[in-house]
Amino acid sequence: MKVFKFPWERGRLAKIFGDKPLVSVKTPQLKMGPNNCLRMGLSVSESGSLEAKPVFKQEDSASSHAIFLDVVKAIVDKSELEDRDAKRQKALEAWWKLLSHSLVSSSVGLKVTVEATADTVHSCALEILDATFAVKSAGTLFRRLYAIQAYEDWCVEHRSKHWIPVSEYDVWTYVAPATKAGSLVEALRFSWYLLGVEGSNLAESSLRIKGVSSQMRSHKKPWRRADLLTVTEVKALHKILYDSARPLGDRVLAGHALHLLYNRSRWSDLLLVSGMYMDPEEHFLEVATKAHKGARSAEMKTKLLPIVAPAFGVDNKNWAVVYLEVRRECNLSLPLDGYGL
Repeated sequence: MKVFKFPWERGRLAKIFGDKPLVSVKTPQLKMGPNNCLRMGLSVSESGSLEAKPVFKQEDSASSHAIFLDVVKAIVDKSELEDRDAKRQKALEAWWKLLSHSLVSSSVGLKVTVEATADTVHSCALEILDATFAVKSAGTLFRRLYAIQAYEDWCVEHRSKHWIPVSEYDVWTYVAPATKAGSLVEALRFSWYLLGVEGSNLAESSLRIKGVSSQMRSHKKPWRRADLLTVTEVKALHKILYDSARPLGDRVLAGHALHLLYNRSRWSDLLLVSGMYMDPEEHFLEVATKAHKGARSAEMKTKLLPIVAPAFGVDNKNWAVVYLEVRRECNLSLPLDGYGL
């Protein structure tokens, strides 16, 4: 009986119904990388079973240098006002490059042809654009610019012409398969009401372009806000600020993060603040600013918005006093005259 084999145990059927696999493929090994802070003995054997050691060893991943060097960008050290002026100048140059493709197809181009000489075309155009854009931020100018620039590149590639004067049919052909029709419609509206670009009013008011823009907007992915900081993470920032053994750069950055957190501010809200003040009881830290996101009109930009933060944090300690002391150790002057933090 030991030598007797059933039909399915012989020949090709044995490969199908036998105990050995028909195809022999090595199972990939799964191991933790050397840079992982949690060293776990986790692996997958060739038979496909998962093997893991019951004891996990946590290694100290503390860095030997200042943490802020890994998270702060290496930029030229200049004031926020100089940085904003440079960005605005760059935006003006880019917008004039788009409008200069046809000087007679926009209100700005027509004014330049009338008022400028052959030697002052460029400077005159930038002066007119600067006045036309009024108090709009460089970020707004660049957002509208990028949408028009993408449409300009498409026109040159598929139509062998420039975007100006604007053709409603070309815009419809462009946005039908596009995924950013809404941004282009807003940019065309911007181009019509501020720059008087010929044909942009017909394109941005086109019912079919508006319709496809609304359809694409309704199919956008749901908006998901960033994860909130936990109390443990906030206490970790407090711990970094209080630790005199840490580098001053890490401590002042942790203090600035706590300042942003407790006064519910954006990073840009504290770039141009003035009048830092702490009450005699040292319960509140207050600054004022005119350059905040809500200040869109010229009238709002003339009003100071107070930004107040409680000096006592989630650990019931006065972080603000320590933060101001760390700033003095770093030779960072208080923003009393509007130069920002």
